[in-house]
Amino acid sequence: MKKLLFIIILLIWAKPMLAQDITVQVLDRSSRQPVIQAHVYDHSKNVLTVTDLDGYFSINPKEYSHITISAVGFSTR
Repeated sequence: MKKLLFIIILLIWAKPMLAQDITVQVLDRSSRQPVIQAHVYDHSKNVLTVTDLDGYFSINPKEYSHITISAVGFSTR
């Protein structure tokens, strides 16, 4: 019984660890300055999020493995 309880607690604790978001900073390649308000799109061209004032955004890589980032004045890659 103790073993079963331990396994259940371990699974409950481990699930959030597996579904964590990553935080990414978008920088201008030449000036190394953060790109503010860059749009992050999924494969269906839906806007997922926008970078903050420091160029950061967070995303779940398991849910969105392929993204596109675009901003005014920059080419999309």
